[in-house]
Amino acid sequence: MGEQASRTVTSKVLAILRAFDCSESTLTLTRIAEVAGLTMPTAHRLVGELVEGGALKRDGRGCYRVGRLIGKVGENAGPELRATGRAHLVEVIRLTGEACHFAIRDGDQALIRDRLYGPEQALRARKVGDRLPLHLTAVGMALLAFDGEHVREAYLAREVDGTARFTGRERKRLARELEQVRERRYAIMMQEPQAGPCSVAVPVLLGEDYAVAALGLIMSATYPRQLIRHTAALQAVAQRMGPETRRWIHFNEVIEALERGL
Repeated sequence: MGEQASRTVTSKVLAILRAFDCSESTLTLTRIAEVAGLTMPTAHRLVGELVEGGALKRDGRGCYRVGRLIGKVGENAGPELRATGRAHLVEVIRLTGEACHFAIRDGDQALIRDRLYGPEQALRARKVGDRLPLHLTAVGMALLAFDGEHVREAYLAREVDGTARFTGRERKRLARELEQVRERRYAIMMQEPQAGPCSVAVPVLLGEDYAVAALGLIMSATYPRQLIRHTAALQAVAQRMGPETRRWIHFNEVIEALERGL
């Protein structure tokens, strides 16, 4: 009890953040309290404040994962993230010969963080920094399909300027498509806006089923068979990227920055 009382609030908050520097994408409150060395009441209070502030977010099952605020702070390490992903894009080019990119989720959009292509593919590859709604891109569908069920439902029910983004029929169709992506573990778009006739993407998973990024190809082919033949190579590269994604969340960099500023 004396040791608990002697810890500052800041040290307790940092201990909570450090609890997420692991291979698990979500943690229960009990697990957070255990790893951070806090009592349940203290963990409940501080985690609640972190959720309110956007540093953590709570899913429909009562578990917690990294919030957008941590991701935004981690953007300062963006060049390192691109450098890490670039080696894998080079491997994709070697295996497929096709234009490729990887994206992360930024709210309701897929944000392209890096891309690689040959001279003849320049018009088909997306630019770094491009953003499009998740449901309009293969990488976006891979990101959305491998997020929490409540996140997918919220996206489908979202309103824009007071009007539902999707009709009831469109919601049902998109929900089916997301389930298909989860089942086959890749997404296909045959006509993405301004990106060529077809694209295929696979999730880069943190843990069992949470996509921290998505890896995609943009192709000039118009036949699904020509897309699908590259999915095995994409999935193999994405699997090798998986263990590195824990560093992309930048907990160590974020925590060190917080400690230096306190």
